[in-house]
Amino acid sequence: MTPVDELRLLREAVAEESQAVVARRLGVSRSSICMLLSGKYPGNTAKMMERVRTNLRFVHCPHDDITISLDECRSFATERPPINKPEQLRHWRACQSCPNRPRRTTDAKE
Repeated sequence: MTPVDELRLLREAVAEESQAVVARRLGVSRSSICMLLSGKYPGNTAKMMERVRTNLRFVHCPHDDITISLDECRSFATERPPINKPEQLRHWRACQSCPNRPRRTTDAKE
């Protein structure tokens, strides 16, 4: 996904909801969204675009047959196996061979 695609994704999300709602989903301030959209964001745009990619992109979960954010998919697929919860363990096992499974990155350890 290119930075242009990410910015388009952000613009579409803001058009569907609002800057305040999108800012809450990304965990940033509304003014950060406003500055990013106007091209005046003073911070690290790479980190902000990573938030856009993970929180505003969605994938279809074949195990649950629902659409979830890439962030939810990543957190579930890369967490430790929930050994005391059989249904969640079945889901986790399905994630390990899922084509949507995100590759583990260094920022996934946060």
